[in-house]
Amino acid sequence: MAKLTPKGQEQDHQIRIRKLENDLDHQKIRIDALKKRVVSQHDEIEKLRKAVKPKK
Repeated sequence: MAKLTPKGQEQDHQIRIRKLENDLDHQKIRIDALKKRVVSQHDEIEKLRKAVKPKK
């Protein structure tokens, strides 16, 4: 890899930081979507449990 000038290195670092921040945002979005799926599945399980076990 060619040696960058200090200014070029700074720009390269800024680009890398932006890319990592962007990746992190995407991961957070995916985590939120997975959490919502888990919650909805949990709700569905509770509904099924109540349907199977009628109240006395």
